[in-house]
Amino acid sequence: MAKLLNDCFYVNKAIRLFWVVLLFSIFCYPENMNEMQAFGDVFKERQTKEVKKKTVMPPAYQWQELALQIIKDLRIPNIKRNSVFKVCKEQNKEFVLQCLNDTKELCTDGEPWKYFFKIVGNKNKPQGPRVYKSRY
Repeated sequence: MAKLLNDCFYVNKAIRLFWVVLLFSIFCYPENMNEMQAFGDVFKERQTKEVKKKTVMPPAYQWQELALQIIKDLRIPNIKRNSVFKVCKEQNKEFVLQCLNDTKELCTDGEPWKYFFKIVGNKNKPQGPRVYKSRY
């Protein structure tokens, strides 16, 4: 029984060694086996692949482009960016542009992005007097 366990241990050790050698050859050797790579070159290749993955996609819709323009013009902080995208998606373009123009004209000091959200919030509410219906 002990001999069988020892044989299994050596077989598992041989399999583990095989996998280590295989993985080392995959990651450290180039396609052309005649040219050896330095260990640092392997990391440089991985870093360039990661940089290529981080490309910025252009806006797919017009409302996204409008939202990016508003974010740039009013210097909106990162925590409020989603709100701008939501306003641009749900409201029509003329309404959002009118709010942007009003903000640029009326807000001379302070933070213009706060004023922009106040205008958007006030224009969404109904402007007329409330009509109450009686129960009778």
